Amino acid sequence: MKVGSVRPQLSASLAAAAALALAAAGVHAGLAPQYHLAHEVPLPGDGGWDDLTFEQGGHRLFIAHGTEVLVVDTDSLTLAGTVAATPGVHGASR
Repeated sequence: MKVGSVRPQLSASLAAAAALALAAAGVHAGLAPQYHLAHEVPLPGDGGWDDLTFEQGGHRLFIAHGTEVLVVDTDSLTLAGTVAATPGVHGASR
């Protein structure tokens, strides 16, 4: 096999792979995600919701809200508690 004959085959293979990847990306990009509401958890307070922080190991979701942080138990989907008196809170870190 000649060294010169491998390069055109390799270039053609790379071009075909790139074309397939672009075609797959174009098909995927055209599909809109299908979201739906799975659960609803009633929370106290009016508007002013801010950042969310999820603690995977503890199954808790921390939701910054006005002057407090709400803590939701993600297993039972209930309000587990609040961290009060945090004026101007914009988030929580774990």
